[in-house]
Amino acid sequence: MIHRALNLINNPMQLATYIGTLLNKDFLFKRYSNLSSDLGIKRLYFILSFDCDTEDDIKVVSKVHERLENMGVLPVYAVPGELLLKGEKEYRRIAESGSEFINHGYREHVFFDNLTNRYKSNFFYNQIPEELIKEDIVNGDNVLSDFLGLKIQGFRVPHFGHYQKNKQLKLIHTILKELGYKYSTSTVPLYGFIYGPIFSKFGLVEIPVSGMWSNPLRILDSYSFFYSQSKKFKTSYYYESDSIRTYFEEKGLVGILNYYADPSHIANNDLFFKTIEHLTKVSYSISYEKLIEELALK
Repeated sequence: MIHRALNLINNPMQLATYIGTLLNKDFLFKRYSNLSSDLGIKRLYFILSFDCDTEDDIKVVSKVHERLENMGVLPVYAVPGELLLKGEKEYRRIAESGSEFINHGYREHVFFDNLTNRYKSNFFYNQIPEELIKEDIVNGDNVLSDFLGLKIQGFRVPHFGHYQKNKQLKLIHTILKELGYKYSTSTVPLYGFIYGPIFSKFGLVEIPVSGMWSNPLRILDSYSFFYSQSKKFKTSYYYESDSIRTYFEEKGLVGILNYYADPSHIANNDLFFKTIEHLTKVSYSISYEKLIEELALK
């Protein structure tokens, strides 16, 4: 079954459907925990990152950060270079608090559509030439390095769910290696169930994001629960991610819960903060860089 899954890896949606219909959650999470143990992971880690893709995020990010900081959580921030410059004052205060920043490209890749009065996505890496991808990554690195005065270590592809083919990820990792990066966190949950919570198949350390409890192969993201007009998921279901925490605790499993959100989606939603509070009770909150250091990964 896993062999067939590996053969289907270039079509993640087909693979997700296949695995989701054949395997139960016990199998998936126990396999994930076993792969984690093989890496020397001995407990449950929790990483929270924010994709700050709009100017609306700038307006609320300081308030969100302060609330999480009071809970003992320092999120990792993925901010496109153009938006980092626009929100320099807010993001500088956050950087000074000790939060890690990762490269999220340079160009803004979300725009406000006045016709629908909603944000829409653009600038997908799977729709632009390779040279433009490299330019966007390098420019993002330059802005972030100048902003922090530090060497950047990590990266997340904009709209990464649309950029999951082997050759695409290999291209990204090649560019990142040239820049001296240590890791990427640009893959969907299915990679974690096949290769583990941290793997180096594409040339660099890759840390997949985590999925939902009811649908482990679907990303648990704030857009689907707090912003999307489709209403496919009830907002109240976001708290279901806590079921993963409970399951890992009850079964004595180890691993990495790697969740991300957009600050503007959750700034005024107590359910989000309730979820984070529960996650911190039995899991260890950490950043990507510190996790890699703790596990002595290269």
